[in-house]
Amino acid sequence: TYQWQENVNCDISPTGTWTNITVGGTLQNYTLMSPLSATRCFRRIAYDAGDCSSISNIAQVQVYPVISNNIIAASQQICNNTAPALLTGTQAFGGSGTPTYQWEESADGINFTLISGATGQDYQPGLLTTSAYFRRVAISAPCPSDYSTPVMITVCDTIANNTISSGQVICQGTAPAMLTGSNPTGACNILSYQWQTSASVSYPVFSDISGATNPTYQPPVINSLTYFRRLVTSTVNNCSSNISNEISIDIMPRPIAAAGIDQTISNGATANLSGTASGGTPGYLYQWTPSNLVQGNPNLADVTTVNLNSSTEFTFTVTDTNQCTGTDRMWVMVTGNPLSLSLTEN
Repeated sequence: TYQWQENVNCDISPTGTWTNITVGGTLQNYTLMSPLSATRCFRRIAYDAGDCSSISNIAQVQVYPVISNNIIAASQQICNNTAPALLTGTQAFGGSGTPTYQWEESADGINFTLISGATGQDYQPGLLTTSAYFRRVAISAPCPSDYSTPVMITVCDTIANNTISSGQVICQGTAPAMLTGSNPTGACNILSYQWQTSASVSYPVFSDISGATNPTYQPPVINSLTYFRRLVTSTVNNCSSNISNEISIDIMPRPIAAAGIDQTISNGATANLSGTASGGTPGYLYQWTPSNLVQGNPNLADVTTVNLNSSTEFTFTVTDTNQCTGTDRMWVMVTGNPLSLSLTEN
C-alpha cells in the first residue's frame, strides 16, 4: 500500500514536517488536486503486508511566478510614410529568470506575426504607410508566454485641399468680405488653423494674425494692398503643415465730394447747389439728397432747391467708376418769416 506525503516548506532536514495527503494520497500515483502557489516537496511511503516500509526519494515541484508587468506604450497617430515614436515597454517579471521578448505586428489586431530581430525591451518601427497593431511577447520558461495589450499606430493622410477664396478689390475704408476656404483633409481630421498676413511693403514675408485661428477669417478695415494666406497644422506626429494659396485685397481710393459752403436764404426762396468731385477713378455719378427738395433731376452736380421754409442739410454723394463713393454735406439756412400780403379796402 502507499501513502503520499507533502512538505509545504520543502524543509527536508530531519526536523522537517511531512504530512499525509488524505485526498488521493493512497494511490500508486498522485495527482495534485489544486494548483500550487509555492514550491512544495513530495515523497511516497510503500508498505508491505507486514511491518516493513520504504520511503521514496523526494520530488520537488518548483513553482515560478507567472509572467507579469508586460506593458507597452503607446498608441499614436502619424502621417503617411513616416516612422512612429519608439514603442517602449516595462521590464517584465516572472518565470524562471528575466523574461526575453519578441515583438509582433498585425494589420487587424487579431492575427499577429513575428517581427524578425525585434527582441528588445523596446521597439522602433520603421516607416509606415498603413495602420498597424504591435504587441510584445514576454517569454520565460516554464511559464506560459505573456502577451501585452496591443497598441495601434494609426497612419493618417498628409494634409491637403487647403485653398482659400479669391482676392478682392474694395473701396478705401470698407471692410473686406469674409475670407473662406475649402475643408482641408488629412491628419485624421485633427487640424488647426492660423491665418497669416503680409503688407505690400513686407511681401512675401508673412506673419501670424493674433486670434485668427478659425477656418474662416474676417479681416478688419484695411487701407492698403494686403496679402493673406491660411496655414493648416496638426498635432499628429510627423504631419507637415500645409500653406494655402495667397490672395490679395487691393484698395481703390474713394472720390472726394465737395458740396460747397453753407448758404443763407430768405424764407420761401430757393438755393443753387453746386458740387464738385475729385480723386477716385473719374467717370463720376452725382446725387443730392433729400432729392424731394431738389427741382428736377437730383443726379446732377449743379441743382436748384425748391422754395425752402426751414433750414435743411443737403448731402452730395459722388460715385466713381469703381463704385466707390464719397460724400459731403452743407446747410441751407433759412431766415425770416414767410412773406404775407394784407389787403385793405379804400
